Amino acid sequence: MENSSKFFGLFGSVASDNNESDVIAEHDVAESSCNIDQPNHGLLVNRFVEEVTAKQERKNVKNCSICEINIHKYVCPRCGTKTCSMKCSTKHKQSTGCSGIRDQISFVPLKHYSEIHLNSDFRFLEKGIEYMQNSNRILDNNPKRQLSTWAIRFAQECQKRRIQYEKMPIAFKRARSNRSIYLYKEQTIYWDIDFTFPNCQSKNEASVCQLCFKCNRISENRLLADIVQEIIDQPNSIVNNNNDDDDDDQCIDRIDEFDFTPYRNQEYQILLKHKSGRHYYRLQREWTLKRNLEDKSIVEYPILVIVLAEFVHNYNVI
Repeated sequence: MENSSKFFGLFGSVASDNNESDVIAEHDVAESSCNIDQPNHGLLVNRFVEEVTAKQERKNVKNCSICEINIHKYVCPRCGTKTCSMKCSTKHKQSTGCSGIRDQISFVPLKHYSEIHLNSDFRFLEKGIEYMQNSNRILDNNPKRQLSTWAIRFAQECQKRRIQYEKMPIAFKRARSNRSIYLYKEQTIYWDIDFTFPNCQSKNEASVCQLCFKCNRISENRLLADIVQEIIDQPNSIVNNNNDDDDDDQCIDRIDEFDFTPYRNQEYQILLKHKSGRHYYRLQREWTLKRNLEDKSIVEYPILVIVLAEFVHNYNVI
């Protein structure tokens, strides 16, 4: 009897210990899962509260946030900055890089979700369906759906240069306008490049304005500093190097109206726009274009933003 009681006693103690360890393990797993899920949601909620608080603070301000003299008349749909005139609104966009377009995909907690957000989401989905239908229509009317031999070879050469190259469907305008090419005899890639100068001056209005254009087939072996400096010193070379028949590049026809004096008198930085559109790579001016594009993600062709050094902090540089 004594042996049996001891046996059951030991068995019971072992069983109880196992049960306790199982309970502790389940508790740890549940606690760890809670710790994994909660912070992400908490960060999103905190970010939303910060944005709402910032917008509320801007609403309490009656004067223009740019000139701080006149009473505001306009409110930026994206960031809530108050401005008094078109001049101040343009200056706000140029200095901060704000697009002025309301962010339709921003996070909104369920308790703050209203009928306005529902209508906005519905319109956003309708617009997406319209884009898909238009893209399918272009693809159906285009017999060449598969990548051509030169496009495959171009992607292979980018891979050899450690460039993460992505080709867009032919339905996109950016894909149809791309003239980048790889010359086998020269073993060189000639890139199309989108340039953006956000700190130019307008000769007619003496105000800050943004200049955007595309140059065709620039050799990857050229120094980045030489490419940009040639545009600043000889703006007419932009017209000679642009062969696109695109209505969006109307500023090329009136290039004489833009003044590059700020870029001649001040230091500037060259940034490469990330494919997400929200981040930028800082490029080295003394390096070649080929070396600067290494380990970078390129969709069709690069987008370079030349910013004055005092305004670089307005861009999310990686």
